[in-house]
Amino acid sequence: MRKLLFLFFFSIIGFGQMEAQSFQTGKSSQTANDKELIAYPNPAKDFLYLKTTDPNVKIKSATFYSILGNVVADVQINANYSEIRIDKLKQGRYLMRYVLSNNTQKIIQIIKQ
Repeated sequence: MRKLLFLFFFSIIGFGQMEAQSFQTGKSSQTANDKELIAYPNPAKDFLYLKTTDPNVKIKSATFYSILGNVVADVQINANYSEIRIDKLKQGRYLMRYVLSNNTQKIIQIIKQ
C-alpha cells in the first residue's frame, strides 16, 4: 500500500514517465535491468553499480527514497557507469529514481542487505 501511495505521489507532482519494478530476494545476485539502465547486484550490500545500456547516454543522477518516501541519498553522477556506496543505508527496500542525459526518469526497487 505504501508503495502505491509513493508512486501515486510522484505521478501527481509530475516527475514524468516512471516505472517501478519488483525483485525477489534469493541466494544468487540479481540485476535490476530495464531497457536503459542496469543496476547490480540487487540485493546489494556495500556497493551498487549502475550502467547505461547505451554508451552514448549518461546517468545524470540517482536519488534513493525510503519506502515512506523520504530522500535518504542523492548522488550526482554524469557518466554512463557508476559505483555507488550504499553501506551507510540501513537494510531494507529502497526506491531509486534515476535521471539520464536523454531526460528519461524511472524508478526501480533496490534491496539493501
